[in-house]
Amino acid sequence: MSEIRICNSATAFLDDVAFERFKYRRFIFTPEFAGELASECEFESSYWNDETVRELAYAMEEGLWNPDRSYFPIVFDPFGVCLDGAKRIVACALSGKPVQMNVLVATDKELSAGRDSILARIRRGAR
Repeated sequence: MSEIRICNSATAFLDDVAFERFKYRRFIFTPEFAGELASECEFESSYWNDETVRELAYAMEEGLWNPDRSYFPIVFDPFGVCLDGAKRIVACALSGKPVQMNVLVATDKELSAGRDSILARIRRGAR
């Protein structure tokens, strides 16, 4: 895997997604960045009180979060829409701790083929 990058700006991150400056990368999400990204992506307000999100936040806060144990990375389409991982992003914001996240930008072909196509790409290690 390539170097780990720290995210500082939701706008810059979403620009990188839109301009496809990366396909798959590991990032460090700070709680501030995660909160800003959740706001920019207009995640459902109910996520902030979701039991699963609170459990994830606790794991992150206690240092138990491991992005390699998550079966699926955070997935964005090329337009910056979060397709999978919104609850993990909100959990990071709630945790108060920076955490590593794997992020994938799905290709148009994968979006047409669906989630199984994206999973196949991850399993092949084609990142």
